[in-house]
Amino acid sequence: MASAKWISRGKRWMTLAIVAVLGLVMLRCSLPTDLGMPVWDIPFTISFNTETYTLSDLLSDSAELADSGFGFQLGDDGEMVFTLLGTIDSSVVEPEDLTLDDNESITFDTPTDTIKIRLDLALEESYGLDDVFGSLGLPTNYPDGQQVVLPANWSLQGNGSDDIEFAELDSVNYIHAVGGWMSLTLHNDTDIDFSDFEVQLLRRDVNDHSDFLDLVTLDYGQVRGDSTRRRSYFLADDTLTSVIRLRLNAEGNPQTITAFHDDALYFTMEIGTLKADFAEAVIGPQDPVTESDIIYLNDDFWVKEAVVDEAYIEYEVTNETDVNTMITMTFPRMFTNAEDDIPFSMEFDMARSRPGEPAVVETGQIDISGMVVRYDELPTELGTNQTFEIQTTTTIIGSGEISPGVPDFSLIRVGDSVTSTFTLSDLILLSSNGVPRSLTYESDPETIEIDMFGDNEQLQEDFAQKILLQQVQLIINVEKTVDAPIRFELDIEATNHNLGLSVDTTIVDTLERNEEQLIINNIANLINIVPDEFSISALVTTGYEVFGIPEVPYSMEQGDYILPSYRMEAPISLLIPEDTQLRPDVQEFEEPIDEGVNRLRLKTILENTIPTSGSLYLMAGKFASEQGAIDSLVFDNFQVYGLTFDLNGEIPEPLHISASPIDSDGRPTGVFIDTLYTEIPNHLVDLFSEEGVFTRQVLVLRATGDTPIVVKAEDYLNVTVVGEVQISINEE
Repeated sequence: MASAKWISRGKRWMTLAIVAVLGLVMLRCSLPTDLGMPVWDIPFTISFNTETYTLSDLLSDSAELADSGFGFQLGDDGEMVFTLLGTIDSSVVEPEDLTLDDNESITFDTPTDTIKIRLDLALEESYGLDDVFGSLGLPTNYPDGQQVVLPANWSLQGNGSDDIEFAELDSVNYIHAVGGWMSLTLHNDTDIDFSDFEVQLLRRDVNDHSDFLDLVTLDYGQVRGDSTRRRSYFLADDTLTSVIRLRLNAEGNPQTITAFHDDALYFTMEIGTLKADFAEAVIGPQDPVTESDIIYLNDDFWVKEAVVDEAYIEYEVTNETDVNTMITMTFPRMFTNAEDDIPFSMEFDMARSRPGEPAVVETGQIDISGMVVRYDELPTELGTNQTFEIQTTTTIIGSGEISPGVPDFSLIRVGDSVTSTFTLSDLILLSSNGVPRSLTYESDPETIEIDMFGDNEQLQEDFAQKILLQQVQLIINVEKTVDAPIRFELDIEATNHNLGLSVDTTIVDTLERNEEQLIINNIANLINIVPDEFSISALVTTGYEVFGIPEVPYSMEQGDYILPSYRMEAPISLLIPEDTQLRPDVQEFEEPIDEGVNRLRLKTILENTIPTSGSLYLMAGKFASEQGAIDSLVFDNFQVYGLTFDLNGEIPEPLHISASPIDSDGRPTGVFIDTLYTEIPNHLVDLFSEEGVFTRQVLVLRATGDTPIVVKAEDYLNVTVVGEVQISINEE
């Protein structure tokens, strides 16, 4: 006597798969509302109710499934499968995910106080025999070849007037040497044997050019006639000037020599390359000075090869020196394009900084977008920072061209230097073949409201935790362009607000880089509370902290994405752990029957291929409101409001529905057929002639034991109810 209204509502929810099963065992019946106008007293039979239910009536089409996110579909072997669809927020590789944090500065300071001055010259001067005789007070008007006797204990004592002067250092005003060498070679082209010979070297006073200061004294010892002696001196904290003087101090024994006017003492002074920290001289090209330093990148991202999207180098190059200089900056790990291995470099030509003028400064910014970064291998240990090497080569070009007779001196001062500061910005990569330390994306919860039974909260309560689905599977399909393994941490929550039940679980699983699907089992507890709301969110992570260092780097670029969608499938294979009663909505009997019906017997013919059994309790009563009927027409009150009776007694009895035969797998193998007779007492027949009468079916399903029942779409329950009615008519 209840309509199929509760069945149509049950189509909305997965457990309505259960309701589908249960709905199939619902007797759809209604009492006759018009038995015809009685004319005479006669028994006759009417068709009370006939209905056939199949699960295929409940199948969702694709449009309904897409619209609601849940519904029923045919599974393998024609079995019913509940399907719940949804998506999870996509994870997109943003520029910040491909950023090599840096923003470090490196300063190179190349001082010119160790500049090399390449004199590399040999100067020659002589001191004639006549000069020696003059110093000794001997006559110089001798004829060539004359024998001359030198006195005992004679000596040459330099007093400045006879100094030998080297004035050919026209490229030098002064040099304070901290390295280098000079030598003085003495060739005695006379017959004089010197028992002791010293040469005092003097250099001009830098502040008072008329004065000369001692530089060094070279001791040649005994020097015989027609012989050569060489002495060298290594300079350290010594000053050379444009004029060098030689002052001779020599002694000899009495001797007789053959004198010639063109005999002389010959001096050759050689000066090599000097290393100076202070000088005023003509400076020539210097050997390039290459320095390198390391910029440490953080370890948030390791790169094997990457293309730079946005990055720049800020530079400030300062020349404090009075020489023309060229600075060459090189990044050995940056290349101009993907095809060659030519390091990126840039040159800065710096003009001289004249004394008394500000230093020459050049600043700017270099755009390195589009360049390629390459490393031979990824790091092999956690916590390793990749580095960028930056090199600068400082090449001092020198003073410039020397005008004839007008030396172009450069003033090299202690502390002067060429400095270059380079600041590398964060590198935002366009694409990378590498591996992040850890990329994490968190999605907002995706929530689906599952309207199971409309406003019938009691039916929802009947189902929850009493009918158990065994095989529930969550399939995560992932569309992705990121070539990397993905770890999913899924937070899933199912809620039954009516009963205040909530089940949540966290599932952690890995999608390998060549996979596109995760299959997660053992989540039936989420569904078996009969939720009216289902929520899922994901924490997506990848990187070497999660999976270790890969043998093959990951490939990713800006805009790459990870787009998960989920599909929950639950084949309708049920376990009913205990007897379970179901209470669909009450129905108001809206059209009272005419008076005169004195007998009503129900004949029910059942055909059932559903592999479950139960009892159907038909109930009716008169109530002031629908809520009163809901509260009273319950299983416990069947003795008061039951409609069906056996043929002989006055005790209301339920209608028994037997299960169809099943095989060892719980699948039906045949059909159960039965015919049931129930008698409705006269006082209850009279009830249906009144107003405010409500009817209800209460179905009690029997426990299934350890074997789950399997439901197919073609399974059905056919219920035919025939009313045997006797009407009393009067003579009129």
